[in-house]
Amino acid sequence: MKVFPDDASCKHYLADLKWHNGFECSKCGHDSEHLRKDHSCFCYKCQHVECATAGTLFHRVKFGLHKAFCIAFEMSTSGKGASSIQMDKYFGIRQGSAWFFMQKVRKAIKGSRKWPLSELVHIEEFVVGGQEKIKNGRSYGTKKTKVIEGLSLAKSGE
Repeated sequence: MKVFPDDASCKHYLADLKWHNGFECSKCGHDSEHLRKDHSCFCYKCQHVECATAGTLFHRVKFGLHKAFCIAFEMSTSGKGASSIQMDKYFGIRQGSAWFFMQKVRKAIKGSRKWPLSELVHIEEFVVGGQEKIKNGRSYGTKKTKVIEGLSLAKSGE
């Protein structure tokens, strides 16, 4: 919520990810563009306007990018999974819209299995936020941040 406080910050983030190596028009392939205030790109050659969300999970989302980012975050961090009914209650969106978007996220996660981690894989889980007083084991009712890190080590020369 602090990193992406509104739809504009989410769109700015997507634009930076999408065009970090420069813009190439999806219609004509031309690379001369004008980045507009709404974080879309205008092609000077064919006058095509490409939105930062085009070709992503967030394209044509009906309830705002900020809520979509929050739903994707909830899905990736909740241990038991998240339901569209919960997202309806948390974010005030229609359950059907939440379900449809969550299916897109699940499909994207499933598609990432094309590049699985292999060989020797190290996984580390830790909590950022300091030690608490008189608490042993895992504590979930705090304002700490849980971090999970994975690293795939390949043989040298690969």
